[in-house]
Amino acid sequence: MSKKHKALTLFLFIIAGIQLLSLTLLFPNARNQLLTLGERFLNKQIPQKFNWGIVNFEVHFTVWILALSTYILYLLKGQKSFSNPKMTTIFSLGAVFIISSLLILLRSDINSGHDISFHLMRIEGIAHELKLGHFPARLQSLWLDGYGYPVSIMYGDALLYLPALLRLTGLSLTNAYRFYMLFINVATIIVSYECFKRIFQSSKIGLVTTLAYATAQYRFLNLFVRAAAGECTAFIFFPIIALAIYNIYLLNVGQILNNALLLAFGMSGLIFTHILSVEMATLTLAVVSIILCKKTFTKNTILTLFLAVIFTVLLTAIFLIPFLDYFMNVPMNITQLKSQNIQEGGLSLKQLFMFFQYPYGHDSPTLKERMALSPGLPFLAGLAFAVYLIICGKKDMQLIFLLALSLLFIFTSSNMFPWNKIAPTQFGQILCQIQFSWRWLGIALMFLTLLLGRTIVLAGETPKFKLPIVFCGLVLFQTFVFNSLFILGATSFSPKDYTDLATSATAGQEYIRLGADQNQRPQEINAQNAAISNVSRKGNTFAFHVSTNQEGFCDLPVFNYKGYTASTPDGTKLKITDGYNKVARIILPANFNSKVTFSFQEPIEWRIAEIISLLSFLTALSFIIIRRKKCRHP
Repeated sequence: MSKKHKALTLFLFIIAGIQLLSLTLLFPNARNQLLTLGERFLNKQIPQKFNWGIVNFEVHFTVWILALSTYILYLLKGQKSFSNPKMTTIFSLGAVFIISSLLILLRSDINSGHDISFHLMRIEGIAHELKLGHFPARLQSLWLDGYGYPVSIMYGDALLYLPALLRLTGLSLTNAYRFYMLFINVATIIVSYECFKRIFQSSKIGLVTTLAYATAQYRFLNLFVRAAAGECTAFIFFPIIALAIYNIYLLNVGQILNNALLLAFGMSGLIFTHILSVEMATLTLAVVSIILCKKTFTKNTILTLFLAVIFTVLLTAIFLIPFLDYFMNVPMNITQLKSQNIQEGGLSLKQLFMFFQYPYGHDSPTLKERMALSPGLPFLAGLAFAVYLIICGKKDMQLIFLLALSLLFIFTSSNMFPWNKIAPTQFGQILCQIQFSWRWLGIALMFLTLLLGRTIVLAGETPKFKLPIVFCGLVLFQTFVFNSLFILGATSFSPKDYTDLATSATAGQEYIRLGADQNQRPQEINAQNAAISNVSRKGNTFAFHVSTNQEGFCDLPVFNYKGYTASTPDGTKLKITDGYNKVARIILPANFNSKVTFSFQEPIEWRIAEIISLLSFLTALSFIIIRRKKCRHP
């Protein structure tokens, strides 16, 4: 090992040692665990049984050092096993995966995060509908003790089919979700590396920026503390959109159709996973197009953006058509949401620099009770270095552009942005639906990552700046801080299935019928002027016999959403209206005596949208395959 590599290894271990020391001084729990570890070592006492439910500090620290050592190995370019660039890349990305997944790999449970029950119920709801033979899952009947919840119509869940299918194989809900978190990490790392490598035309910078992006403090916060599955999944697609915009505006490479498809895939991914990220990404693209208006209003750019919109609509018609149908035609709480006072909960300037803050908390006005809302030390160091390069005259328009937008979106996520002033306006009402202004940190993080890569590019000509190594060290240091603090306060949560959850975990009740009380859920059929018999139920499909002498009705124990139908064996359709507490009420005519089947049936336009999306996806996939074959064999 060369002196340079020895110095690097020593430097990184010193950082870990300093962090360990600071942690033991600041947190009694960590100090007590280390003292216990010392006593065990001195007395040669090995516990008979180790509880892997919650990984304690001593085990985490040991594995972290091993992971740190493993990652350092890839820097040893003199080793024969790493002389192959592909092997170096695979090993490096594997190390990034291990570092970003320690809190998943070393636990047999999951943390009881803010939104964990909501997303676990989404997975269970999809699995339940697939069991019933309903594909795609639309109105999930498992929610609210069978009253149903249209979460699959209003919230994209394409990738949640993966853990749902695992549930059908018999895997516990906890392990299915852990597997999904690992999948998110793998997808984020692979996609980020491919996109950043192409943006910066460098595999080395691609690796550094991927490491920084995958282990970003705000991303970890969403993944482990907030359990914001939708927002975490959206991080897979931000780099795709960034690459498309780079190709269209800054790098000026690629063909119109390629770039349009790339942008469409990125936006479609957001639509299928997190609708609020779609809103923020769309506004961001609008800002970029305005700033770069000279390039925007050119024939090629306009055509590319137009085709991207068309492709996105076609690919996501399977979700957009039902979503828009419900949003416009079904009175739900979400259609009446008013703007919230979100300025107070924004990121404060002080909090931006609190890299070692305890990660747990909520959207509290009290700083000590808030989450660790910060992009993280590596990104702010990159921002500071970008300013340094500008002062030194080593700058270009890309650096200035990325620095300006990074600062803009950090400002947007802060409590200094005038949210309260714009909220009363029509545009403000739409903008404030993001609920928390600090969600904009996700967009800021994307620009900060690109800024980080650009600073490495510009400083690469200066031998005294070994920025890739410096930033890797900062990332490892920051990751260790977050992981250690997370473990000290993690709470164990190990649900096996939906019976361990509250089926009323509807978060903010956004998709409940307007005016309905979700806490009133009687399970019997309430009939008036009608005799009900031979009742059977499967999901939200009811079959029963009805007889009447005069006009009457029966209220079923399900909330009345669009798509429910009631019919007799001869095909006669019965009218369905809102009953008491917005349940489905079937109007029964006089002298009626027949079997009635009540079920959810997708409208024909939804089925057409599914076919359009399937054909669009197959067409796009065929184009990509043909294009690659032509590139390999011109």
